[in-house]
Amino acid sequence: MKKRNFLGTCLIVWATHCFAASSRDIDSFDNAIKSLVSALVSPFAQNQIVRVGVLPFTATEKNGLNDISMEGRAIAEKIVVALYSYPDAFVVVDRIDYQKALTEIALSQTGISSETIEIDIGRFMSADYLLSGSISTVMGQSAIRGKVVDVATSEIVSTAESVIGLSILQNSASSLFSEQHNYAVNALFRSMLIPGWGQLFAEQKGAAVLSGLSCGAGLIASVVSGVNQSSTYRDYKSYHDYMWTVKMISDRDNYRISKNISVEDANTHFEKKGQQMYAAYKQKRKLFVSITSATAGLWFLNGINAYIGGNRAQRDFRLYFSAECFSTTLTLGF
Repeated sequence: MKKRNFLGTCLIVWATHCFAASSRDIDSFDNAIKSLVSALVSPFAQNQIVRVGVLPFTATEKNGLNDISMEGRAIAEKIVVALYSYPDAFVVVDRIDYQKALTEIALSQTGISSETIEIDIGRFMSADYLLSGSISTVMGQSAIRGKVVDVATSEIVSTAESVIGLSILQNSASSLFSEQHNYAVNALFRSMLIPGWGQLFAEQKGAAVLSGLSCGAGLIASVVSGVNQSSTYRDYKSYHDYMWTVKMISDRDNYRISKNISVEDANTHFEKKGQQMYAAYKQKRKLFVSITSATAGLWFLNGINAYIGGNRAQRDFRLYFSAECFSTTLTLGF
């Protein structure tokens, strides 16, 4: 039993550590992108709204739009999210318009030079400005270089660079795109580990609070009931052992003399007390099993609720640069 508890505790600690490490990577990635976007948008006036198109970033050692890495898409995805925090300055080109632009470029790519392909994509998207960039990696560090280009004049308006660890970039990108396909499973696993966490992951705050409180209350009640059961059992076990000692015989004789009763009646009195203690232990054990079973049921329902919420959220979860956006293959390189 102790071995199983130890293994269970190790599993929980390991899973919590993995999620904490993943969360730290994502936070570092988000901060790097926010810093990059802040520098790129600094030349723009906040009182004039412009239409911006965002392209996936390309790795310097790769060629061709069809070879864009998962990391490049993840960077662009986060940039799109970051631009939404500037509603008074930017409108991001709609995802559908971006898909149409890729299709148009594929149909008319003959004669398009590698120097103008990005600008042409921006024009097909009817964007005022185009934000793109590249990724280069040296000694485990990834330099993310971004630029904003005026589509009408082809002039570079601003440039910026942000550096982040390669492993952080890769882990964050993998986490971002794996969520697109495993939303429900991720929500289920999180809520089975910590009730309500999966609902928060699926952006169901009300269900998260309800699951967290109900399972938390059940867990506390189960622990308290378990402590009471253990205490009652120790009392019964102590009394049971006492019944076979010389002291019990002495106490029985003193009790018989004080009550002026027979030895049989004195024995019955002591045995009855032991039976009452055992009955009290059985009652508290029954209560403990009932509370623990109810808590396990709540925990299970919490997981099912998180899975359903995650499944619903997965249907609504649409990345701007999802894989289907790249079903169109461009043969020209940059």
